[in-house]
Amino acid sequence: MRIGTVVGALAFGGLVVVGAVTSADAAIKRVAKSGVVTEVGKSSYYAPRTCMGAAPPSIRVVTPPQHGVVSVTTGQDVLHVEGNCAGKPVTASFIFYRSDKGYHGPDGFAVEIDSEAYATRRIGTHTVGRVYEIDVK
Repeated sequence: MRIGTVVGALAFGGLVVVGAVTSADAAIKRVAKSGVVTEVGKSSYYAPRTCMGAAPPSIRVVTPPQHGVVSVTTGQDVLHVEGNCAGKPVTASFIFYRSDKGYHGPDGFAVEIDSEAYATRRIGTHTVGRVYEIDVK
């Protein structure tokens, strides 16, 4: 089954992940200006009953870009969801991309996101793979 890219929330037991969820064959497409640091993704978790944020996921680059660099940081964000949790603060992991100076054209990379979440009714580490396709202008 092809899931595709879904921007919104996906529930894992008592926690909800906010961000883009994708299958291995569905890339997240972004546009970046050459040589400029650009946020291309972010991920956070929260409990929908209390709106309390959970620990941010761990993100690692598994396939680096050929024409740039990827960096991952954590920081504050707000929940971009509907309902009583909308706008509540949460700690998120952010993914940034910067192309090599002067490069124009396609680039891409893959990351894995690990989180402690309720997956298939078990508590444990849940891993999601994401592939990014970057159009560098």
